[in-house]
Amino acid sequence: LRQSLPFGRKSFPLWGGRKRNIPLRVSDRITTPVSFGFFHSSIILPKEMTREGSLMQDAILYHEWIHIR
Repeated sequence: LRQSLPFGRKSFPLWGGRKRNIPLRVSDRITTPVSFGFFHSSIILPKEMTREGSLMQDAILYHEWIHIR
């Protein structure tokens, strides 16, 4: 996490119409996406996955969001 770089934020839906913003980070030191943290969660993507199409990237991000919820 210390060697990852900010990549933006993604807003995920919560119950009752609220949303939660999760920081996204990118790293060239990992090969698979990871969700990290308990109280201050973030999702770290491998550098190669930042070039994926938006549909594939959304699917990956929602998969990691499930781990955080």
